Amino acid sequence: MARKSSGDSQSHHGLNDVVGIILLGLAILLLVAMLSYDPHDIPSNYVATNRPPTQNMIGALGAYLAFFFFRLMGIAAYFLPFVLLFLGLGCFFERFAYLRRRWPWAALMLVALMGLLDLVSGWPVFRHLSQSLNTMAGGHFGQVMYENGFKLVGLAGAGIL
Repeated sequence: MARKSSGDSQSHHGLNDVVGIILLGLAILLLVAMLSYDPHDIPSNYVATNRPPTQNMIGALGAYLAFFFFRLMGIAAYFLPFVLLFLGLGCFFERFAYLRRRWPWAALMLVALMGLLDLVSGWPVFRHLSQSLNTMAGGHFGQVMYENGFKLVGLAGAGIL
């Protein structure tokens, strides 16, 4: 039985480290951008003669990044940095290596969460949060899931799915 050479293992570990650093950096960047998001940072969200300074801690890039993910995913976008964080930790530590293989399940969880948030968007807490973020609770993706799939099975069927 042939053994792997140690050089091949080290280069694979080095690639995992690079991917882990990128994922951790993206997670932190996205989390700070989302937590400091103000809908008035995006010029298309209001009309004003003189533009106020950007309130987002990451700057204009962070404002547009948070705007994009909130529009696409809704409130579920708050979970994306944590998914990236755990996937990044899986690249660094062997103890969390199983997390690297779980990314499809994490993506499925986010999709299910977008659908669920679109179903409960009428609840006061989600209505208030989506109004303060100037987006829909399930985002555009949740809205498309509702219009094309959930209407066919009804509210109870959508909750089961």
